[in-house]
Amino acid sequence: MTSDSSPPAMAANLLRLDLAAGADLSARPLTDDILLLPVAALENHGPHLPLATDAMIGEDLAVRVGQRLAAAYPNARVWLHPPWHVGAATIRGVGSVKVPARIFRRALLAYLRRFLRQGFRRFILVSAHGGVPHVGVLDDVCSRLNRLRVGDRPVQALAPCAYAAGKAYAGMYVDEVRAAGAVFSAEEVRDLAEDLHAGRLETAMMLAIAPEHVREIYRTLPDLRPPRRWWLTALERTLAGIVTRATKPETTRQRVLLALRIGAADLSWIIRGRAEGYVGWPSKATAVEGEALLTAVADDIARCAGQVFDGRLDPRELRSPAHLFRWFVAGCVAAVGLAALLLWLVVF
Repeated sequence: MTSDSSPPAMAANLLRLDLAAGADLSARPLTDDILLLPVAALENHGPHLPLATDAMIGEDLAVRVGQRLAAAYPNARVWLHPPWHVGAATIRGVGSVKVPARIFRRALLAYLRRFLRQGFRRFILVSAHGGVPHVGVLDDVCSRLNRLRVGDRPVQALAPCAYAAGKAYAGMYVDEVRAAGAVFSAEEVRDLAEDLHAGRLETAMMLAIAPEHVREIYRTLPDLRPPRRWWLTALERTLAGIVTRATKPETTRQRVLLALRIGAADLSWIIRGRAEGYVGWPSKATAVEGEALLTAVADDIARCAGQVFDGRLDPRELRSPAHLFRWFVAGCVAAVGLAALLLWLVVF
């Protein structure tokens, strides 16, 4: 949806939940209906993007995915839930608001169970917020829901945006973006793994969704790469070597190695303090690449959702690498603790 064109008309079976009456939902069973819930906290996105950036991108993706699913399942109703402005693990800055992951998990699970009692069994949690505790909660909630049944039908829940974000950081949507006319050099594709927050990717998507809310300062913001520390680089390489030797499927190996690289970059930025509010290359963003990226991601998520709903894909395959980052942080803590212990033994 770009600023110079009207949004496409919504399909007859794509409906806004907040505008529905209770009688609309109870008119027929909800078993085959699909509920799309965007979830993202308000968060500092540098001097050029609004606090609601993640929610706005998530809501736009929900509409796009909803359009595709409404066409694929014409006999089902696809419900668009208003964005939940709640989440865990925001960066520093005035306007960033988070809740503890355990509270977020309990609230989200309790909320969705209400829909289960009413008959829903298909859920898609859409989130453009990439904080590890946040996406970890979405994974956990989906995992718990997928163990349940409504009557004789299993519950199907997925949170595929972290999976899609990983592909974006790996440059796996670049062909679609280039086909739309955007220019990406090989070096710029490699740099995407460090374009972690309010950088080129998010700024481009916001230029496509709501350019009036992107401040012109984005054009002059300096490129900001996460600072690399020797011990983080050494730890990343050590873990990468272990992964390379121990992980058999090539796709899994590449996914884990990418998660390690992103985790090292993010942890380095965290240690620095993240005071700038962004990291990456926002000045290179264009609306053309943002629109192409949103289209490619929505196509991918809708395809994965269809495979899950048709029983051809295990939703665990869409799990985020949050659990890998947790292990990476644990490794960092263990390494620092061991170094401190050895230093104490040597000195004392």
